[in-house]
Amino acid sequence: MSKLSRAQRDIITRAAADGGLPVTDTLDRKIVEQVVWHKYCESTDQEDGSVLLVATETGKAAIAAAPAKPADPKASDAALEPAPPPAATPSAPKGKLGTMVALLRRPQGASVEDLVGATGWQSHSVRGAMSGSLKKKLGVEITSEKTDGQRIYRIAAADAQ
Repeated sequence: MSKLSRAQRDIITRAAADGGLPVTDTLDRKIVEQVVWHKYCESTDQEDGSVLLVATETGKAAIAAAPAKPADPKASDAALEPAPPPAATPSAPKGKLGTMVALLRRPQGASVEDLVGATGWQSHSVRGAMSGSLKKKLGVEITSEKTDGQRIYRIAAADAQ
């Protein structure tokens, strides 16, 4: 097991705390079994009949090295608190969408033919990328105007910065 899920990481982290983690019905049994099987935690029986999870050195090293991973929607560990939402850091698109954005940011804008030549896509794919990926998914405002019988597309001035 090379990558830990958020639920596994949270269980190991809680088991690494002083006193360990009591195994209750609210914990996902499958995840508890996985972290024990991979030797990230050890389960110990208590005198009162309860079971306690304690993180091993392997488990402590795994949570120290594990990057944050989005929560698995199928994980049913109600005792885990939700992770804070990630900070919104918009990044410029890469690849052919990045090429389109660069052409659309030019002062003279770009025609569909310019975009087809730069991307190698067909004209309907270029129009679809502008309306779908750029406008809807990335929230880029694209304007168009017809000059000299040709439609020119540009990224709106507010988005160009």
